[in-house]
Amino acid sequence: MLVSRVYKFRLEPTPLQEKYLLRAAMGCRYIYNLGLQQRNLVREDNLPSLTELYHQRLLALQQQKAAPQAHQKLARQSSLGSDQNHLQKPIQHRVTGQAQSKELTVLRRQVDWLQEIPFSCLQNALVVDLHQAFQHFYRRAQNGERIQGAAKNPLGYPVPRRKSHLSILWKPNDVSIRSLSKACGGKDYFSYIRMPKCPGLMKMRQDRPIPVESKIGQKRVIQESDGHWFIGFTVEENVDWQLAEEDIGFVTLGGGSPVGVHDGTA
Repeated sequence: MLVSRVYKFRLEPTPLQEKYLLRAAMGCRYIYNLGLQQRNLVREDNLPSLTELYHQRLLALQQQKAAPQAHQKLARQSSLGSDQNHLQKPIQHRVTGQAQSKELTVLRRQVDWLQEIPFSCLQNALVVDLHQAFQHFYRRAQNGERIQGAAKNPLGYPVPRRKSHLSILWKPNDVSIRSLSKACGGKDYFSYIRMPKCPGLMKMRQDRPIPVESKIGQKRVIQESDGHWFIGFTVEENVDWQLAEEDIGFVTLGGGSPVGVHDGTA
């Protein structure tokens, strides 16, 4: 049976590589929030492009320095909308991930610091992460599902990402394992991976092997609350169902595909 597992490893970046990860993750967060802001304006008569929103944010930043208290109050009022408002107001414009990807190309040509970040991870922030966030919201709204403990936003309408939520989603061919440790286990065993525009090879704690015959899909780099960086490999592999039930926990999704985590947590 074909199942998906997530192999999570801790990264050991150099100070220069950590600056690269922070720059890329903050760029993905910025583009995610910019795309979300545009989608929140689909009910307006004139829908601004991502480039126009970028310049509006620069202007708002200058105004924030002049009147910080008034700006912060306005930001708190507009950061989280009402589920009912999003469902009842008529939509004037249709924003798709493909359209936002084209606008991202135009914006990136005009902004120098965005050109230092690989386009693929910026694009994934729009066409994958943001798109899936809206798909989950629409599914909950259609099925009448609610998020437990979320009184202000029970349907989970997408909200701006905070600095505590730093994530980089890479395409399958963006990250490659250049040197694989022969032995696995313990902190002294490292593999080396390469990322686009990253200075040098980055160390990865290879505490368990990845099956050679498995198909590696997307890779996601995240920074956890303790400040450490981790990378997760989504791996598809054939396993014996009876043996797998004893080894890992499974969660069956709507399509019937079981998904497991290698450390035994579902």
